[in-house]
Amino acid sequence: MDWLTALGHCRRENTSCVVVMVIHVAGSAPRTVGTRMLVTNKHVYGTIGGGALELEGITHARALMDCSLLSTTANQTVSTRAFNLGKELSQCCGGKVELQFDTHMANNFKLHVFGAGHVAQEITRLALRLPCITVFHDTRTDWLARIDDLVACDNNGNAAPQVSTCLMSTNTYEHVEALSPASYYLVMTHCHELDMEVVEAVLSRGDAAYCGLIASRSKATKFRHRLTRKGFCDEEIEQMTAPIGMGVNTGNTPMEVAIAGVSDVLSVRQRVVEEMAVI
Repeated sequence: MDWLTALGHCRRENTSCVVVMVIHVAGSAPRTVGTRMLVTNKHVYGTIGGGALELEGITHARALMDCSLLSTTANQTVSTRAFNLGKELSQCCGGKVELQFDTHMANNFKLHVFGAGHVAQEITRLALRLPCITVFHDTRTDWLARIDDLVACDNNGNAAPQVSTCLMSTNTYEHVEALSPASYYLVMTHCHELDMEVVEAVLSRGDAAYCGLIASRSKATKFRHRLTRKGFCDEEIEQMTAPIGMGVNTGNTPMEVAIAGVSDVLSVRQRVVEEMAVI
């Protein structure tokens, strides 16, 4: 696989990578200006000439990815570094090479929407334009297909790497447990009991960045009472936001409810980003 094909693969698979390119050469050097390779934490695609220069380039690229992991937002950062091949790297060609490191970090902002109904379909339209990885979960294949169709129509028949669907297993708890840590959750299934199972599973994980439930005030109260009877403590129950979107004043059309829910997620996300920036 060449570096350009690998870049597309990393984007589809949400894998961090660095494109390393030779941007300046003085004297003798292994490769010419414009030569590229792509580096992930596990693999290297292409070559900038091998030897000590390439090894230093790979090591530096991986260090950049490690440092960028401290950031809570998906990012792309370009930096450069110059190498004296003879003096620094003991290479016999002895020239000077400047490398550019174009870092593409995986998106760690992940939203899981449980339910593929009318509100979820409006969330799809928003998710296609947001910097997050969004997965829609449902037990109904026909409703998930509607999400897939919306994504395909928006992308001229192509899949959008950041939006996907997932058929729920019969074991809700196992299904939720398999998801990534520090994810954001919006719960809006077609069944109150399934809503409860999902909320229980999310709260039991203890690592959700946000858990929002579409609910009336009475449904939210009933859910809190049921969670208490099931043994959840007040601190755990407080991790559930219900009703959603209380910070904004919207109507109750599917798009308005979608905007309310997404506004909750984005508000919490921004708070996390700001807190991380202070550390």
